[in-house]
Amino acid sequence: MTIPVFPTSPPNRSDRATFQLRVWDNRSGTIRSWDEALIARGVTTFGYSDLFTVPYALAAAGETPPNLEGLQSFNLIQVFNPVPEPGVNITVAIGIAVFVLHRRARAS
Repeated sequence: MTIPVFPTSPPNRSDRATFQLRVWDNRSGTIRSWDEALIARGVTTFGYSDLFTVPYALAAAGETPPNLEGLQSFNLIQVFNPVPEPGVNITVAIGIAVFVLHRRARAS
């Protein structure tokens, strides 16, 4: 995450800034930048907002920056490591084994 640096002299009051909010699971500190998050797409959760421009002039040093008006909700792309389902053949084999065992137990 890059922390903005405020200028030492007041900026032009007509200046506007365009932002994009980017978030990701840092995997216990192993993913430390957006580039690393993009490389790790298959193993981490990440997301980003659309570009938005705040409708206020940039704040000068010492001024409170404006709220992030224009930021809209966005979804995170979650990566799931699916649990493999048993194959059809294995399921059929288990079913037949249960059926055979049940018939033997009943016959006894």
